[in-house]
Amino acid sequence: MQKLTAMALSLIIMISFLVCDEVSAQEIIQPSPWAAEGVNIFTNKGFMPSDFTFTYQEDISRGDFCKLVVHAYIKNMGYSDLDSFISSKLKSEFANYAYPFKDLNKNNTDDKYIFTANILGFINGVSNNKFDSTKLLTREQAAKILISVYEKMLGKAIYSNHSGLFDDDHQIADWAKNDVYLLKDLGIVKGMGGNRFSPKSNYTVEQAIITVLKLIDIYHNNSKTDNEPLSKAEQYKKDMIRMINEERAKAGVPPVRESSVCYDYADLRAEELVQRANHVRPDGSSCFSGIPAPYKRVAENIAAGYTLPKTAMYNLMRSKGHQKNILNPEYEEVSIGYHYEEGSKWTSYWIQIFYSPRD
Repeated sequence: MQKLTAMALSLIIMISFLVCDEVSAQEIIQPSPWAAEGVNIFTNKGFMPSDFTFTYQEDISRGDFCKLVVHAYIKNMGYSDLDSFISSKLKSEFANYAYPFKDLNKNNTDDKYIFTANILGFINGVSNNKFDSTKLLTREQAAKILISVYEKMLGKAIYSNHSGLFDDDHQIADWAKNDVYLLKDLGIVKGMGGNRFSPKSNYTVEQAIITVLKLIDIYHNNSKTDNEPLSKAEQYKKDMIRMINEERAKAGVPPVRESSVCYDYADLRAEELVQRANHVRPDGSSCFSGIPAPYKRVAENIAAGYTLPKTAMYNLMRSKGHQKNILNPEYEEVSIGYHYEEGSKWTSYWIQIFYSPRD
C-alpha cells in the first residue's frame, strides 16, 4: 500500500512538472506587448514562414533572418512560395550561380533562402566561401540587410545625409553607418535607450519581424522623411568634397566650398569623358570652354574606372599633378561631376573642377 501511494505521489509530481512546463512554454512563445500587434499583422499578411520555429524574445541567427526577410519579400511581391519566385524571377541566375558558401547545401530549403538573398544582393558571407548561418545576427548586420532589401524594392541606392545620430556612433562599423542612419531617417529604429544604437548587440526575432513589417509598410506608403535620402550620385559628390577638405586640412590649407557656378558643368564634363577621357572636350575645345562665369583661376582633375569616391580620391592623391590642384590654397570652390555608364570603357567617371571666381 505504501509502495502504491509513493508511486501515485510520484506520478502526481511528474504531471505537475509537465503542466508547469507547458504553461511556461506557452508564456514564452507570446510576443512582447510592444510587438504583439505587429506580429499579428505580419502573420496575417502571410509574411511568416509556415515552418518557422522560435520564441519571439530569442536572438535570431543569420540564416533565420535571411529566411524571414526573403519570405516576406517574395510574399509582398505576390508569390506563393520560394520555388515559384525563383522559377519566375531568378531561373537564369540560379542556372549560372556559383554557390559560393561552402558551409551551405544547395539542396537544403533553408539554405536556398540564403542563396536567394545573396543573388538578390541582400547579404554576403563572413568570408568569400562561408556564410555561418547559425551565428547570431547583430543589429548593424540587420541594418545592412534591411536597407539592401529596401533599395531592391525601390530599384535604386539611397544614402542618408546624416551622421553621428547615436552616442555610440563610433562603435558602428563604417560599412554599416549609412544603413543605420537610413533606418533612423525612415523611422524604423530609434535605438536602445540613452541614444545608443548598440550595433554589436544581437537582434531578436520580434525586432526582426517588426522592422521588416515597417520597411514594407514604408515602401507601400511611399513615406518620406523631412530629410529625404540623397541619390547615390549626390552622396558620392558630397563624400568627394568632404575627402578633399580632409586632405586640405592635413596640409594646413583652407577648405573649399561647393561651387554652384560649375555644378551642372561638372556633370556635363563627367558625361563627356565617356567619349573622350582627357582634358579636351568631344568637340575639340578646351575643358574650360564651358565654365559659365569669369574666373581668376581654374583646374580640372579627371579620374575614370573607380566606382567609389574613396578609391577615386586615393588615386588622385597619388598623382602629383592632381594632388597639387587638390591642395592648392588659391582655389576657393570646387564642383564634382560623376557619371556612371554600364558597358562603357571605364564605367565610372569623375571630374573635379577647382575654381576661384573673379573679384
